[in-house]
Amino acid sequence: MAVKYILEQAGLKVGLNPQAPGDRAVLLRYLNEAASEAYDQADVDDMLFEGLFQCNGDQQIALPPDVGPLRAMREYSTHVTWRLERQRNRYNPVNWKNRWRNWREKGTSPIMYPVVNQSTVTITVPTIENPPIAISVTGPTQAANSISETIIMDASSKSTIAAFMNITALKKDRVNTLDVTVKDADSTVLAVIPNNMLQMRYRLLDVSLYPWTSTAQSAVDHWMEVLYKQALPWLSNDEDEYPAIGYDNILVNKVLQLWAEEQGKGSEAIAYDAKATRSMARKKEDQNRGVQDEAVIDENPHDTLLPRNRPLGPARYSGQVWY
Repeated sequence: MAVKYILEQAGLKVGLNPQAPGDRAVLLRYLNEAASEAYDQADVDDMLFEGLFQCNGDQQIALPPDVGPLRAMREYSTHVTWRLERQRNRYNPVNWKNRWRNWREKGTSPIMYPVVNQSTVTITVPTIENPPIAISVTGPTQAANSISETIIMDASSKSTIAAFMNITALKKDRVNTLDVTVKDADSTVLAVIPNNMLQMRYRLLDVSLYPWTSTAQSAVDHWMEVLYKQALPWLSNDEDEYPAIGYDNILVNKVLQLWAEEQGKGSEAIAYDAKATRSMARKKEDQNRGVQDEAVIDENPHDTLLPRNRPLGPARYSGQVWY
């Protein structure tokens, strides 16, 4: 089942026809809001993916647009796990851990590389669509702190009029057929906007200095396995799928919740929200049946530097939580 099923089920209950363009636009607005709420509410196993990425020490990296929130990382060759921290920990008095086997989240950016040649940017599309898509570029220039320029892609390649010093937002007017490429004046690819997304956001991370250098030593060095949550796409076409399997009816209930809220029916909205939350909990519980998870209690590595700080007995303790 896909978007078509969700729109039909929700439309039948609220009296909207998903085949009528106006009603469909309303249903899609509710659906994408509902999908965003459900996405943030739970980590579903079907949404978690493992990727293999190469990175060097003491550098900032940008992960692909399909990578959502990170959940875990480890070295590919040694299986040693790394930490993931927020920006504030760097400014904690005890910040030495930031420099060793650590990724530090630095937010998101519409471009994967900084703008070096501060000039116009060029936008290219594989084919001209009918009607042409519109690309909005936002950022500072020498004369303005922030301006937005909209480019109508009635040609395969078009450039902005403004000379941008940086790009703070890249957006499209709709889900289109093929990906859109954005380049700087040196023809360096700054971003690739996926066709199924309305805007581009790369996840930026700062890689710790140690134990790696800033250059890879061999073909297997500096490769990491990353567990991440798949980014949520914009649901638009009938065959589009929510990233998790079997959540269609849950999304129907979330749509009905949002619809009831706008109609001023608070009790109905609460009931639909409770039903969707209960269904998600049951599905999560069903997925965990028969699965063994392991919990590890590990001492702070800083305590091993001085003998007097070492605890009595084994340095590591482990236990298992059985479902």
